[in-house]
Amino acid sequence: MQPLCSLGLHLILIPRQGTLIPVDLHEILVSLTMSTVENQHLRCSAVHAREDHIHILIGMPHEADIPDVITALLGDLKRELRRQGAHLSSFEWDDAVHVTLLPPWHLEIMASFVRDQERFHQTRTLEEELDEVFRPNGIADQPHEQPRRRSGASALHIN
Repeated sequence: MQPLCSLGLHLILIPRQGTLIPVDLHEILVSLTMSTVENQHLRCSAVHAREDHIHILIGMPHEADIPDVITALLGDLKRELRRQGAHLSSFEWDDAVHVTLLPPWHLEIMASFVRDQERFHQTRTLEEELDEVFRPNGIADQPHEQPRRRSGASALHIN
């Protein structure tokens, strides 16, 4: 049984510049993401893979698990991509992982947005999505304020 959600974690994973995620691997990566999240005893609310990024939305019981969840996802997905052939043998994620914390009552709203990515990207690029949707309330845009708890977006650099 999965614990009750006290927050939502939305991630945008982006391949290193010059790398794309092959379309024929999207379904495999979505399935692996759901499995990785469930192995962490969390709820995967939505996942959507595109050639230039992956959206992952997770319901979590508390914030303490966030670094472990991100590390597990990045590692599992990178290993799977590298396993898929010589053209991906050196696959890496961009160092910046876009992270948004949400109150639990926003999970379904964000899940709807994630599931609607194909339509959304008919008129917008990834950069436009980041600029319009995720960066306006980001921590980096508020240098003199304390980060807001459970809201806003930021880029988390993973080394």
